[in-house]
Amino acid sequence: MNRRTFLFSSLAAVAVQAFPKDLFADDLSILEVAHLLVNNNNAIRTAVEKSEIKGITDLAELVLTATDEESWIYLSKKINSFSEYSFDHKNGLWVEQGLKTARAENMREVIIDDSVLNKVLDSTLKGYGNMLLIDYHFHPLLTENKGLVELVKKNPTELKVNSINKQVIDWYCTDSNITTIIPSANDFTRAISLELLEKPQRFILRYRLASHLGIIDYNFTPQGKTYFKKFIRSIADGNNHYDGQKLAKEVEERLDDDFFPAVVHTFRDKTREWLTNNKRITYTNEHFKVIITPYKRVA
Repeated sequence: MNRRTFLFSSLAAVAVQAFPKDLFADDLSILEVAHLLVNNNNAIRTAVEKSEIKGITDLAELVLTATDEESWIYLSKKINSFSEYSFDHKNGLWVEQGLKTARAENMREVIIDDSVLNKVLDSTLKGYGNMLLIDYHFHPLLTENKGLVELVKKNPTELKVNSINKQVIDWYCTDSNITTIIPSANDFTRAISLELLEKPQRFILRYRLASHLGIIDYNFTPQGKTYFKKFIRSIADGNNHYDGQKLAKEVEERLDDDFFPAVVHTFRDKTREWLTNNKRITYTNEHFKVIITPYKRVA
């Protein structure tokens, strides 16, 4: 097999029907790889054929070992037309959408190439089928959380996912530290921008982040979507173009004023539940919603 050409013929029939090889035929070569990885070579785009669960295993490793962020679109075919949430969980496709990385303060933040998502949306709008799309990225632990690394360096097992004790949880319980393991203002800004895209009926788009503590689903509450859509309309011109920086600033202000302090409070209150029962923890307020699922529960 030519390593620079991703052969979709190896996918399950349901995936082949949904994603013909030509779907990603652009000026960037598709390179098939065995595992999710950080790719800083803009001449190629990596793709991985594996289920979401197996991909999450890769993400958990990247959280601990990578120094840069990376992002993918995960695609899965809807297999039961009578159930809104019935998708093929055994066969999936991860397509890299990180264009490159850029230095941002003390971390390396991935820049998203929206052409991947746009092509999939175009294909589904043209009748390729109902799909589950998940916008995935991860926050590297060792790059972002140097204070945490210093805290637990005498006990290296604490850097492993599923090996998090109360001391580590306490470290996260400040406004500044909690932001390193939950979605950023940029993440939420991208999410609300994607919510404005035209999507076919029963097409599901989700947003997930892998961090030290688990897989994080994030989105806006119904009130939050209404609020930010109204805000976008208020700053848009006659062609419905708007200043993304103004939107990002508004999202950041709402997070700083309302959400991050509430997350810290809830996180501290549910520490024992997190450590002993591996339960999901939900943070929500008027505008934002975040659900953390421990890696043990995902697996």
